[in-house]
Amino acid sequence: MARPSKYTADDILDGALNAVALHGPQTSVADVSSAIGVTTGSVYHRFGSRDELFARLWLRSVRRFQAGLFELAEQEDAGLALIDSAVHVVRYCRHHREEALAMTLWRQPALARTGPEAVREEALHINDDYLSVTRALVARRYGRVTPRRMELVTAACQAVPYGLVRPHLAEGTEIPRWLDDVVRTAAGAIVGLGDED
Repeated sequence: MARPSKYTADDILDGALNAVALHGPQTSVADVSSAIGVTTGSVYHRFGSRDELFARLWLRSVRRFQAGLFELAEQEDAGLALIDSAVHVVRYCRHHREEALAMTLWRQPALARTGPEAVREEALHINDDYLSVTRALVARRYGRVTPRRMELVTAACQAVPYGLVRPHLAEGTEIPRWLDDVVRTAAGAIVGLGDED
């Protein structure tokens, strides 16, 4: 009878998360195995390659991040939900820095197109639910979805907050708390532009 594995896939992903926080995007499988005290063979037993390991970490990190967005989308006030989702980016990156760093390891289009074969399909559809929820919020907020409104919401809820937190993640500096107010104000103003359609 085969001996059961001591470490689960999630245990190894946790080790990868910690290793990325220490070593950045150049993290090796040896760094991961060292972080949790297993052989590199144990890592490769669960994940076929270094790229697959970090692609799986990216996917898990994105899903954890999106869970908070889905909760915010349930608010009755769709406009407030959109603004809160923009602020969520900043707060999540501040409180879950390791996950935020893991989300910088891949870009979704690249992972879906050229990433490890085993994860391409999941990567291709990783944002489907998020886009559907966002579209529903846009419909509720404005009464009608238009391309311009979708672009405005993308700018408000993604481009602005991501643009403000990325330098702090790259430089390893603390994400200041005043960014919450900056993002809330900017997102509110950008979302308000959609009323002109």
